[in-house]
Amino acid sequence: MNDTHRVVLQVTATARVSMDSALDRAEQTLRDRALKLRRGGILITRETVSSFSLEISDEVPFGLTVERQH
Repeated sequence: MNDTHRVVLQVTATARVSMDSALDRAEQTLRDRALKLRRGGILITRETVSSFSLEISDEVPFGLTVERQH
């Protein structure tokens, strides 16, 4: 994906409930942007126990979300 369209969102939370809702909101934000771009899926990377990064990635098929551990 062209770096001019690259958006990386960081989510950090200590409580499971707030973590889930923050991840859901971030994923929806990126899904909306990917839909406008008509390319890329959502890649969620768990950086630590309570820290995640989310981005639109051409490595993930359009319309899908993939999770990985760092």
